[in-house]
Amino acid sequence: MSKRLVIPVVALMCALPVCATISTRMYNYEFTGAEYISYYLLRWVYLYQGYPFVVQVSLAVLFFSILMVAFLTPRLAWDKYNNARKEKFYDKLRNRYGDILLKIFADKHNYTDEEVLDLTNFKDEGWSGWRMFFVGRLMVETKSKVYDDYNYHNVEAAVRVFGLYGFVQNELTFGSYSNRIKSLQLSQFLMIDVAESILVRLLSSSSHVLRKEVRMFYVWLSEYEPFRFFTDPNVNYEYRPWDSLEVHHLLRARKLSNKEIPSLVPVVNHCPDPRLKSCLIREVAYWGSYEDINKMRDYITSDEMLYRSAAIQCMSIAKFEFAEQALEHAYSQQTEELKEQTLYTILRIHSGKALPFFVGAYGESTVATTKYAILMCMYWYNEESRETFELLESSADENDLLQFKEVRAALVNPLLQN
Repeated sequence: MSKRLVIPVVALMCALPVCATISTRMYNYEFTGAEYISYYLLRWVYLYQGYPFVVQVSLAVLFFSILMVAFLTPRLAWDKYNNARKEKFYDKLRNRYGDILLKIFADKHNYTDEEVLDLTNFKDEGWSGWRMFFVGRLMVETKSKVYDDYNYHNVEAAVRVFGLYGFVQNELTFGSYSNRIKSLQLSQFLMIDVAESILVRLLSSSSHVLRKEVRMFYVWLSEYEPFRFFTDPNVNYEYRPWDSLEVHHLLRARKLSNKEIPSLVPVVNHCPDPRLKSCLIREVAYWGSYEDINKMRDYITSDEMLYRSAAIQCMSIAKFEFAEQALEHAYSQQTEELKEQTLYTILRIHSGKALPFFVGAYGESTVATTKYAILMCMYWYNEESRETFELLESSADENDLLQFKEVRAALVNPLLQN
């Protein structure tokens, strides 16, 4: 027996005679309702009323600690055994199917279900419950290893062969709350086409988390209105920072599966949630046309700072040269943080025409962090701007020279060199 369990077990054995005495007294007297509780409370008070308050509290803590140990020890032992059993199953599953699934997911050739079945030599063993979730976990981890160039068609075939398609739909219909959440997340990661008739029922769930995941899943699933819940003012969207990653993942999934991605511009214009709207503005840079990105320029001077920041990031991601002039004109109206974003965006666009802007911005700036960003951009912009940087450095006063030294010190960073 573990040394940690000796003292609690001994204390519990010492308490058993007291429990037996109480049970005997309860047998001899009749108690009803709340009298049981009052009996124990009064007995505790009268038994230890002669002791100091600190001793009484210490005894109470000791007594409840014994009870907690008595209840938690079997539960912890069971959880440890159960987790070990599950991990053992997963290790066998990974050793058996991990390498071949990785090859199938990375292969550019589109395999049929029969070919996947032959390659994996999969045999239906009647798995259900947590075992099927571990099958899904293996596929998610395998797909993550080749996330940049996996073959969606082959992932879809493996999902059908291993029976995940039917399992997920069954859990979404009849499963517990936690299993429904896990099934939705598994469907999103593996891009499983769940029947909309199943999801419609979950839209009215009492759980706001489940409702949120279902609405988000429509971004991948719906053919004609994937953003229907983003523009509905009656839906309390409850945006979370994680949603930005989720939206990007689901839109990328549509792209890989050759599903149409409707224009995001109407969705951006009618989205009632500011944080979701700023997320969608950034996504236009990835999936929007030239015209769509151009329309996001209007948000560079928006009254809402979130939209300004998102629009600047959109131009940076798309390297949208046509927005450079708008960024320069709006520069003086931005906060210092947005000025830095604007500077690095112009550096990323790299049109070769921004040197006069950098020089003018440096002469007008009085904030040290902003001047540092200007000098950094000027050094990396092109050869002409680097010569200008050195010229300004040679004529700088003592205070400004310190900033040039800071830039020089940062330039030895290997990350910047690369």
